Amino acid sequence: MEQALHQAGFETRILRGLDELGWDAAGQLIDGEGRLVNCVWKTWAWETAFDQIREVSDREFAAVPIRTGHPQK
Repeated sequence: MEQALHQAGFETRILRGLDELGWDAAGQLIDGEGRLVNCVWKTWAWETAFDQIREVSDREFAAVPIRTGHPQK
């Protein structure tokens, strides 16, 4: 999958676990180097990932909103 993405012109990075992911001041998902994460290919249930991110967010970044991509009403 990574090779196909590279051939299509995408920059990729393999992360194992969620330790390198976090939120910036605008509530956008970033990697450990501060780069915006635009797309994720994952091999486990989304809800598992979201639960882990929410747990860390509640503990460390309670004021940072989690953006879902849905427009606010």
